[in-house]
Amino acid sequence: MDVRISARHCTITETTRDFARKRVERMTRFEPRTAVAEILFSEENAFKHVEIRMSVPGGAQMHARGEADTFRSALDRAAERLERQMRRRRTRNTDRRATPATEMMAP
Repeated sequence: MDVRISARHCTITETTRDFARKRVERMTRFEPRTAVAEILFSEENAFKHVEIRMSVPGGAQMHARGEADTFRSALDRAAERLERQMRRRRTRNTDRRATPATEMMAP
């Protein structure tokens, strides 16, 4: 997966970049086909904003935003929201599948 990290109106330390990269790469357990993840850090007034966008081949694009006093906590909030979206999408895909023939034939 290609992880792109950018910062707008602020600077990000290497430890925060590594933390963000690892946090986003862990999300592939929900959607292993994820191709690109973009993480945008920005700072406005006293709040830190983190925006995560993930795209999956086949048209699925997921987007989440987090806002907090520090970049790490904002990243955690955005990642939790994105994980919720991915879990919901994953369960919808599995719920709509047809029941296997072996279950239909069982008495």
